[in-house]
Amino acid sequence: MWEGIIVENGGSLTINGQITGITERFCTIKNAIKAVHLPGDPSVSTSDVIIRNTNFTDNLVSIYAKDCQVPGTSQISGITLELRTH
Repeated sequence: MWEGIIVENGGSLTINGQITGITERFCTIKNAIKAVHLPGDPSVSTSDVIIRNTNFTDNLVSIYAKDCQVPGTSQISGITLELRTH
């Protein structure tokens, strides 16, 4: 497993899979401890996050956002969560 993606205070993250007509190309994040980690500090600037059409597979935590201030422009849509048993 790997640590995952950490979005630092004031940082931004865009993960944008595509769905066009009948073609689907989802992004995949797998085998992470915290796939997307927004550590956040309420006293510091916000982090802008856009996650669209993304598969989260076999992560301990898919999106971790404790104490994170996320602006109204942030979006999370079209995600799937999958945990496989071995």
